[in-house]
Amino acid sequence: MRLVSGTGGTSILIIGAGSVWRGKYRPALERLETAAREQGREIRVLVAERRSSDHDPLVSDWFCIEDDGDRRRLDDVVGSVNVAVIATWDANHIENLRMLDGRVPVVLIEKPLSDSLTEARSALVDLDRWGDRVRCFAVDHYLSKPAIRYVLRLARSGKLQEMVGQISEIRISIREERGIEPGREILLDHGILEDMLIHALQMLIELLDGHVAGELAISGVQTASYDGSPIRGETSARVEMRSASGIAVAALVGKGQLDEKLVEISGNLAVLRANITTGRVDLLSGDGTAELQGEVEDDAYDVILGEAIDVAAQLR
Repeated sequence: MRLVSGTGGTSILIIGAGSVWRGKYRPALERLETAAREQGREIRVLVAERRSSDHDPLVSDWFCIEDDGDRRRLDDVVGSVNVAVIATWDANHIENLRMLDGRVPVVLIEKPLSDSLTEARSALVDLDRWGDRVRCFAVDHYLSKPAIRYVLRLARSGKLQEMVGQISEIRISIREERGIEPGREILLDHGILEDMLIHALQMLIELLDGHVAGELAISGVQTASYDGSPIRGETSARVEMRSASGIAVAALVGKGQLDEKLVEISGNLAVLRANITTGRVDLLSGDGTAELQGEVEDDAYDVILGEAIDVAAQLR
């Protein structure tokens, strides 16, 4: 990965040090920091949270935003931050975006942007006011998974259709054997569709060149919940759709069911199968199975952060 930054290094501010920080961003930043050090560069990690410091050796400075003194210190350094990551509860995302007040060139916001469509749209006013000096991106880590990156490269180059022929069906499965994770009950209480279907739709939009959003007709929805679920809404669902061009689409999402994360694209020549978990991509045809990409380590968040660092360097 190519790391670019100014002569003073790169400062990355994480707002919200919960499970996404611990499980996704922190491991990626640890790897990126090591790579940057080998290149003679520096990555400084700053954290803003409601609680006091975890005394994490990776974190250069920790700001407890419930403390007035720490809030003032944070306000003083925000102008020198290259990339800010907003990984709080979705209800606080836009509030935290406004706290940055256009002073950070690249802002990453974990999906969804907000728990309110009105509030999310209102943020466009702020982004217009900040103009070209700020780039704000919604993070959908599935698009950066190695298998999905590979498939999207094929789709954008035109090679996907050459391989599979006329596409007739797309099947996207994002299902996990583990149930609802402790601490996520409030976020998922209205059902798994609100949280997981967005990943499948975003993949479809990218695969079908952005023209699918207004063209999908839903033909069927099935939902279910596993025994003992801690949320009121559904824990699994199957959504069947059809594009205006006649492509049948099935999106399967769920928890407490089985482990299956893959994308299958079927055509009249072959089927392309991408395993989101392992990174492996295969082409299945009458001639057998051809491995296009072997199993590869998941580096989705490394890619997300690396690209954000590069964009920030171009803006400063």
